[in-house]
Amino acid sequence: MKPEDVPRTAITTPKMAKKHSALTFEEAINILFQDEDDEIKNADVIIIPPDVDELTDEEFISEDIIEEVSVQDVPGSLEVQVNQQPIETPTKDRGESAKSSWKKRKFCNTEPIWKHKNPEYSKVKERSEQYKENLQKIKESLHNLSPLELFEKLMSLGIYDHILKERVRYASSYRNKFEFTLGIDELKTFIGILLFSGHHKVPSERDYWSSEEDLGVPIIQTAMSRNRFQLLKSVIHCCNKNEAKDNTHGRGVKIRSSLSPVKDSFQQFGVFEECISVDEMIVKYYGHNPLKQFMRGKPIRFGYKLWALCGISGYCYNFDLYCGKSSLDEGYVDMLLGTKVVLKVLEAVKFSNAPSVFFDNYFTGYDLLVHFRNLGYQATGTIRENRLSKCPLRPAKIMKKEKRGSYDYMFDTNEEILLMRWSDNKCVCVGTNYDTIEPVKRVNRWLSDVKIKGDVLQPNVLNNYNAYIGGVDHHDLLASKYVTSLRGKKWYWPLFTRVQDMTVVNAWIIHKFLHTGKEQLDLVSFRREVCVPYLKLGEANRRRGRKGRATSPSTRLDDVRYDGKDHVIAKKKNQRRCQKKSCSGKPRTYCKKCNITLFF
Repeated sequence: MKPEDVPRTAITTPKMAKKHSALTFEEAINILFQDEDDEIKNADVIIIPPDVDELTDEEFISEDIIEEVSVQDVPGSLEVQVNQQPIETPTKDRGESAKSSWKKRKFCNTEPIWKHKNPEYSKVKERSEQYKENLQKIKESLHNLSPLELFEKLMSLGIYDHILKERVRYASSYRNKFEFTLGIDELKTFIGILLFSGHHKVPSERDYWSSEEDLGVPIIQTAMSRNRFQLLKSVIHCCNKNEAKDNTHGRGVKIRSSLSPVKDSFQQFGVFEECISVDEMIVKYYGHNPLKQFMRGKPIRFGYKLWALCGISGYCYNFDLYCGKSSLDEGYVDMLLGTKVVLKVLEAVKFSNAPSVFFDNYFTGYDLLVHFRNLGYQATGTIRENRLSKCPLRPAKIMKKEKRGSYDYMFDTNEEILLMRWSDNKCVCVGTNYDTIEPVKRVNRWLSDVKIKGDVLQPNVLNNYNAYIGGVDHHDLLASKYVTSLRGKKWYWPLFTRVQDMTVVNAWIIHKFLHTGKEQLDLVSFRREVCVPYLKLGEANRRRGRKGRATSPSTRLDDVRYDGKDHVIAKKKNQRRCQKKSCSGKPRTYCKKCNITLFF
């Protein structure tokens, strides 16, 4: 081949690039403007997040400020890649394109047969009545429980044990705090302070312990000292680092192990509502982390994305942190993201002939509606124009010119799927595998031609969709009303506090099912009934002369006691009984790391 035959497409190769490692933005800028080589025409600055097994997950921000702050630096490092003169390498002609070997899974291999007729369903299964039995069991078993007992029914002792275990492990093994101890009562007091900050806000964290009359909060000051609270917050950890090293490809591995028991707790009663919905929630976060999402046009544009399954009451049955492509998605590898999400969160539904499911146009497709019908779900969702499977509905351009409330529909006689387009402010398409057009409802809308409000026609399928789609949004609204205001430096701190807020909301919703009239508390009163007893618990422990209830030495983790690292023998001022079962002596010697008293 002659040189002139080589296509003239330039590609920058790694051999023609210089890489510089930097720790801060300032160092990266200095590298770009102080390079003595040729003129820099192209350079990339890349944020390298910390490895899963790194010791720190902290952002460089002030925890004391409760208002929104800007993050000045990142927990990882920066890499500056300066591209020099590009070399010319042969590439394929523009007409040649490599065909991707990946293909999405199809749940329906038959071609739809569209007809303009009222739907007639023969394959759809009747809705199960199991949800009524589940609700009746809740009323019978929980009707005598107080708000605090309802909260602890969801935030169970097993969840507290997991949080306590990981904090003690992290403080002892990685923070060199060999004498660190923590008990369930003190952990509950810590959670109570977090919940208290949701409905009682002050300018900064330290102001809760201020000596000024107009800033200090006595109930916080008597529950726990400021230094102890900040110490507990600094050692927050959610997983075993040794296990995290084995899963370096899972971006959310450091928080998932704490989310799983919470999800199991939310699902312990089963689904007790007739209709459920799937949607997304955003947990506000402005730091630097690869899991952070940007959603244009949303009230919260930056944050972590949670996929959620909620009932119309707002009770959250299941949720999942979006971490991109994950090794946990082995059974859903060849599916579209929307299909994968819906099927994963619906794993919380344990009985057949499940309740009706509603979702928006991010998830809905013709194939998904067919697949849900085969699984026993009654499903309805808005659907995008490019997913109509060649359905010959009247074009949206034509329907925009018609009067408001006009609609058109087609029914697939092969797979029994109904698609309908309705003219509102904009034309909206809805797909369903069980619902009908009639009876047509009347809704109040603004009529631009006569400049007044009036009734317009709305098909039954769209009326039901509007009534039952808002479960996730309702839960998100309730959780954000009294959101925990205290900040933390760890990237997973917003997720940790969000779980506490979600648990309070779910417990309050169950309380509403159990009580009516004056016995029913509003959300802020219910929240106070949970956090105030926890704060009083800390006050009682401090009155007894204990700075937080310490974990007894015998409850130390075995993998900390027998790891063979940093065990130092020291002497106490006073004697204490030897903790070896066969020994009755009272030595002064003990291990500083394990806090175990033994003869040496």
